[in-house]
Amino acid sequence: LPREDILSQLRALPARVRQYDAYIFVQDNTKKILAGNSILGDLKTDALKERHWKVIFSRFGIHVGMAELTLGMLWDGGLLTKKKDMAEILSTAQGEMALEEFLKQVRDQWGKRELELVLYQNRVRLIRGWDVLFQTLDDHMGGLALMKSSPYYRQVQEFQEEGNLWEDRLTRLRAIFDAWINVQRRWVYLENIFFGGADIKAQLPAEWP
Repeated sequence: LPREDILSQLRALPARVRQYDAYIFVQDNTKKILAGNSILGDLKTDALKERHWKVIFSRFGIHVGMAELTLGMLWDGGLLTKKKDMAEILSTAQGEMALEEFLKQVRDQWGKRELELVLYQNRVRLIRGWDVLFQTLDDHMGGLALMKSSPYYRQVQEFQEEGNLWEDRLTRLRAIFDAWINVQRRWVYLENIFFGGADIKAQLPAEWP
């Protein structure tokens, strides 16, 4: 039954029943169980990784493997008295998950991205869509810099290693693209000069026999 339905059924009992100590005992324990179940429900999040479970086990004094973990162990470890600890662990896990998702976005974007090419003058293919390319680069480089200021970044070695790796890669990629677009613009400009006008074509044999 939903939480409110259980409590409603208890409150719906006759007044003479609600006066007994047994009723108060059952009501109080039901509230505790429902509160504990709410905490247990939060543990279903995908944000919790092995490192977070190790912290949970440590806080609860649990010394078994993950496969041997039971709900009773969490209850016996003081589930309701460790709500603050659980909230802290879950908050950390959610913060770290946000960094994981950002790194995955960077990894997928630049690991699978294909340059958009267009045939120019039926002679050569040039890159187009530079604005989107540079904007994405700047967004990800800015995100990596911002990520380094996160307390969650400093807690996980894998984040630091992958963050530094992609920061170096994107910095070098930005330098390559800067040079590439410069060469492409110059080539287009000179191509129009040397191949665009009949008068220049006619002069070229005389200038360079």
